[in-house]
Amino acid sequence: MTATAIDNDVLLKGACYGLLLEMVSTIPSHPSQIGVLGAAQFVVIKNLNKKNYCSSPEEAKNYLMGFIGEVSILEPNADELAFAAELEHMAQRAGVSLDGGESQLTAMVIVRNFDCFVTGDKRAIAALGYLRENDQHLKKMDGKVLCLEQIIERLLSSSIDPITVRDAICNEPNVDKAVTICFSCKNKELQPDQWMVGLNSYIADTRNKAKTLLAA
Repeated sequence: MTATAIDNDVLLKGACYGLLLEMVSTIPSHPSQIGVLGAAQFVVIKNLNKKNYCSSPEEAKNYLMGFIGEVSILEPNADELAFAAELEHMAQRAGVSLDGGESQLTAMVIVRNFDCFVTGDKRAIAALGYLRENDQHLKKMDGKVLCLEQIIERLLSSSIDPITVRDAICNEPNVDKAVTICFSCKNKELQPDQWMVGLNSYIADTRNKAKTLLAA
């Protein structure tokens, strides 16, 4: 049974870092309980082909396909597509950013009552937080959203060697500029507690915009 939906942004960055499985373990969810959009592999691979994004795109693609082979594929039904379109229309009228993938995953998380929605799109999180104030359906997302920085923070608090996490991120400086900054990749003398300061700053900013949606 699917319990967690993961967006394309997290798949893309996790594949480049080579940390998707470790990231999933912090939710915690077994890969079989993870759901991704059916089009995810095509969208993510297209982005992996972009010049200078990922240092080892072929390795990242292989890692991604192995991961997708273990998870569930999510396809929205007609009602969920209609709900997603309504969310996008609401976002457009409100002047906030919510793309098709994020709206579809949000609709499925609500309709299918998933436990968690992991997204690297902070603009989408802010948009959902804004729309939640006037939409009863979105209140069902309260406490279910996890941002990328929260997942990275959990990795640093897990049994994984923090240096392994830092090296994976610092070896891919173009993947996520904000996360790269948090790890002060040019200053190897800084310790994990100092990396946490940067991550917590981004998390606090996202939580402020997400209202009650962001998980503890």
